[in-house]
Amino acid sequence: MLDCDKVLTSFSGNISSPHYGFWKTDFNCRWVINVTSEYILKITFTTFEVSKLTSSKVYIKENNGVADTKVDSYSGTNPPILNRAYISFSNIVVVELENKKDSEVGYFALTYQSVKKCGNDITNFEGILENNVTSDGFFEPNLYCEWNFKAPSGYTWNLTFQYIDMSLDVPSECINKLELYENVVSFNPTYTFCQRSTKVAYRSDNNLYKIVFSTSEKSEHRRKGFRLIYKMLNFSCGGTLNATSTNQTFTSPNFPLPYETGVTCRWLIKGFKEQNVIIFFNTFQLLKTDLCRDESLSIINIDNSEKLLCGESTTLPSFKSVDEHLTILFKSVIREENNLKGFNITYAVTGCSQEFRAMTGRITSPNYPKEHRGNHNCNYKILAPSGTKLSLFFTDFKLEDDFRCEFDYLTVTDSSNRQIKKLCGFYKPGPLFLTDNIASLNFQTDDQDHFGGFDLTYIASHGGCGGTLQELKGLFTSPNYPNPPSTAYTCLWKIILPANYKFRMYLEITPTTASLKDCILEHSQLTIYDGPSELASHNSYCKPEANKTLNILKDTILIKYTSTNSTDENIVFQLLYEGSLHFHINNNNNNYITNFNIYSNAPVEGGNSYSTAPTPLSDDPHDGDDSGDDDDLF
Repeated sequence: MLDCDKVLTSFSGNISSPHYGFWKTDFNCRWVINVTSEYILKITFTTFEVSKLTSSKVYIKENNGVADTKVDSYSGTNPPILNRAYISFSNIVVVELENKKDSEVGYFALTYQSVKKCGNDITNFEGILENNVTSDGFFEPNLYCEWNFKAPSGYTWNLTFQYIDMSLDVPSECINKLELYENVVSFNPTYTFCQRSTKVAYRSDNNLYKIVFSTSEKSEHRRKGFRLIYKMLNFSCGGTLNATSTNQTFTSPNFPLPYETGVTCRWLIKGFKEQNVIIFFNTFQLLKTDLCRDESLSIINIDNSEKLLCGESTTLPSFKSVDEHLTILFKSVIREENNLKGFNITYAVTGCSQEFRAMTGRITSPNYPKEHRGNHNCNYKILAPSGTKLSLFFTDFKLEDDFRCEFDYLTVTDSSNRQIKKLCGFYKPGPLFLTDNIASLNFQTDDQDHFGGFDLTYIASHGGCGGTLQELKGLFTSPNYPNPPSTAYTCLWKIILPANYKFRMYLEITPTTASLKDCILEHSQLTIYDGPSELASHNSYCKPEANKTLNILKDTILIKYTSTNSTDENIVFQLLYEGSLHFHINNNNNNYITNFNIYSNAPVEGGNSYSTAPTPLSDDPHDGDDSGDDDDLF
């Protein structure tokens, strides 16, 4: 007979199954762990080697002093997670091994530790929670405390830790720890603290929250613990919004008054299948911090990436989702004073047919940069102010390649309904310069061979060039590109990015008669200013430049181009830019452009289209000028 039926009353110990073997008879082993009533038990499996083919099972049962209640069972097909503690509800736990005859037993081992229980349910609207301390001001050893915060539906919790003191030094492992669970049924905490922190604040997205405080059994590891101020809040932000074709708005908490600090709000905006969600900023006023670390608004599912915004801005672009969902996450830190309003956002769904009335903008195919769907018939109408002229610049173009452009194509017509261009294939078109302020674009696809679609920047200007751009990515060229202009121009482009954003730019000045001879800046030049006006520091260019990367650590810049009435004296340029919070570009991160596709001067069949020459950017933010000059970095 096996001697494995035992009652264990020590405060800690080990349990293991009998040795490996193949047994001809049924048998059970039963260990009863019974400690005094002020304690509960922490059970941790350290080994579990049981074949999936065996019928052996290990049960963990609670006992109320009268009968066992099965809590969990483990087997070869359902093993426990090793070294993860199971915390009992009572002071009596039964471990039972059950084995059927003609079955290999396998082996398991576990440890148990009695811990002093504490904690309770918290349902009052506000209060202070702190651990008990002994006469020396430190918490007791060998504690397991669990507090369950339970607010009514429609409420959430604001938690502010005035201090957390778990360890004197940075521990190699969590000896004492404070764990916060946003998912109360999860075994994995949302946050874990093992050392010292001051003034930590959280706002839960849920009405239920759990805090677990556990300490080492060794007295020398004791510290002060924690002190928490908690408050139940009306759930005034976040949730699911259903977008329609009618404009709707949502705001930061308390808008237009200053928003409540120390909050986290998440909105999921849901549109209709095969449509996109578009948002516009009516007001945006948040705290400005480096890289938006402390307070931010994240827009998720834009260009296959996340856009992070902070600071104050009156010129933010619109944002369109890749598919029918858009997530917005607002986070703010605890601050004693706040006079910032927050934000007011308009949202709606948009089909693939849109109307554009601004002076500049960005137009993309449905689902861009993902593959477009089949059987599209999308109409984009640009109605710029009267007296302006439109220019279209393509930053990306990938449609089905077909000599006659019969299957997937983009047509561009002017105000008189005259077709300017019909485009298809993988070659990026050159810029299109129209003679007035109205253009119509029609995007047609069939049900086969779907590709990435297109991305273009349009600019309306009174003089045929220049403008104010607010998109995070764009491209523009000198007038009459790829040929030198024959008219005297003074063109000014102002590019405004969100606060804290920086520029990564790619500049090419094409070899021409003017750029190949002695550079005379008085004739024709391109000047890039490190700021919004001509008073800022600047660099001027008039010689050929290829693969020149410019990094500018400002969020607003001015670019000026001048030409004369002589074609031979004028340079030709193209400039592609992207704005990012993070100056360093990582080729494995979709948040950044990693290939600047430029217009080549070699025409392809069809006349005005130009082939694509991909040029990878260096990962080094200071790279990009092989001449050794450093004028490309402001």
